[in-house]
Amino acid sequence: MYNYVFICNRKELINEFKPSGKPIILMLRGLSRSYKAWLGAQDDLSEKYDILCIDLPGILLSKDEKLLYSISSMADKIVEVINYLEIDKLYIVGPSLGSMITWEIVKKIHISKIQGLVIIVPSHSGIGINRISKKAINILFKLKSVNNDNEKIKLLKELLIGKTTDGRDIFEDNPDIEKKWKECILQDLKDLGKKGQFAQLFAAAKYYSKDGLNYVKRNRIPLKFIIAEKDNMIPVKHQLDIYEYVKNPNSSLLELKNSGHDFIVTHKKEIVEAISDFVEDKNKFNSLIPAPEIENNKDNKIIKKISIFASLLILGLLIRYLFKNRRKK
Repeated sequence: MYNYVFICNRKELINEFKPSGKPIILMLRGLSRSYKAWLGAQDDLSEKYDILCIDLPGILLSKDEKLLYSISSMADKIVEVINYLEIDKLYIVGPSLGSMITWEIVKKIHISKIQGLVIIVPSHSGIGINRISKKAINILFKLKSVNNDNEKIKLLKELLIGKTTDGRDIFEDNPDIEKKWKECILQDLKDLGKKGQFAQLFAAAKYYSKDGLNYVKRNRIPLKFIIAEKDNMIPVKHQLDIYEYVKNPNSSLLELKNSGHDFIVTHKKEIVEAISDFVEDKNKFNSLIPAPEIENNKDNKIIKKISIFASLLILGLLIRYLFKNRRKK
């Protein structure tokens, strides 16, 4: 079984689960990031809730685990921990790649266990083929040929970091945050390595499923959707399209003003408040009556085939590009 960290009142316990009776929040993370990349938000939330963090294979808590190449397989491992700990009810927070895994988790555990989902800067989840922006593709390609840490951080900042709500540069205002973020992301990338990064990219690129989205929509699972206004990684329109598809009477949308894809750096306070407000909202269960079954009609199947083909084509070009760069070296 995968390692996990349980946090209560800012105290971390590795592979020890001692629930206090407070609501349990499972916090995942995104591409190439460990739970440390929450930059303390997990600790802030642990003052009011029981926090459970599980890393994806190849990184930090799960550094020695076998790499997985599918979103469904990653979700299976998370579900193993949930079942092993005999958790009856929980909230799930899933940003970016973690959002894909969340859509899969909800199908694999009994609906009575799911109290609500917080989906942040969602990555591709069965809606269209516009998975990442052109700017993101260009920067990711550049990163593959950069070995200098300072150059790497410069590119990552351009790709991931936005401004504060009032438009300030957080790194200029608070160098300690920049240092913490820099150390964390470089360590995560080092731990995961090229092979681990490829495994996650491969899993994300070939993932196509509306099943989880339909399940959430049909069963009207309480949903908090948070998007980043200045996201350079995932097009904002794409994030909104996913929300429009999955929204139900128990869902709400929050846009983080000026935020980039790595939202927690500039908007930690807003994220912590949004999660807390969602958990405390007694009116989020507007209706427990499932909506009519959503049919997978012929058009959806055609779109699915086109999307899978496009995803594999993009993946093939990426592999070709990486090998081409390696030969040049």
